Amino acid sequence: MKNKVIYFDIDRTLIDSVKLRELTRGGMCRELNLDRENVNNIIDDYIKTLNHKNDFCREDMLEIISQKTGKSYDDLKSAHDRSEYYVGSMFDDVMPTLEKLSKDNLLGIYSEGFLDYQMDKLVLSGTYKYFDKDKIIISRKKLSSELVDKMGEAIVIDDNLEVIEYLQNFPRITSIWLNRPDGDSLNKLINEIN
Repeated sequence: MKNKVIYFDIDRTLIDSVKLRELTRGGMCRELNLDRENVNNIIDDYIKTLNHKNDFCREDMLEIISQKTGKSYDDLKSAHDRSEYYVGSMFDDVMPTLEKLSKDNLLGIYSEGFLDYQMDKLVLSGTYKYFDKDKIIISRKKLSSELVDKMGEAIVIDDNLEVIEYLQNFPRITSIWLNRPDGDSLNKLINEIN
């Protein structure tokens, strides 16, 4: 029997979102011979139309790039969703930590965003195999008591202090803030979990 249930956020916890953005945009432009500055401007204009960062939809972004550049949506998606970009954007401590923790614990995902893209991040990065399929919670708005209740007694590791503070309202949840900009690593947090 597994000891604990541990949920991870995806963006800025497992995957360096800034690095992923650079790798996917750069790769897409190289592969399809697109002007990087033009693509950045198209994406920046798309992002300005969003009400909230979790309204970002990869499919919408690619469709707009397709319309503005004349490149096919399928070619853009194929160039964007290269596994090496997702593997290359993972923080260095992720794979060893997931390998170690998955031996004695059930691992899950507690993430915000569009389900398809968040799941693709797990699959393309090679991390999906570490997570219990029944412990994957991905929602457009994750600050919901209904979603937290689904977790039962659990540990949640997240980079967002607002999420950590929200989870402190639930006695069955132990929330751990992973402050990557200040040098926090998953390796350090393993000690808090064990």
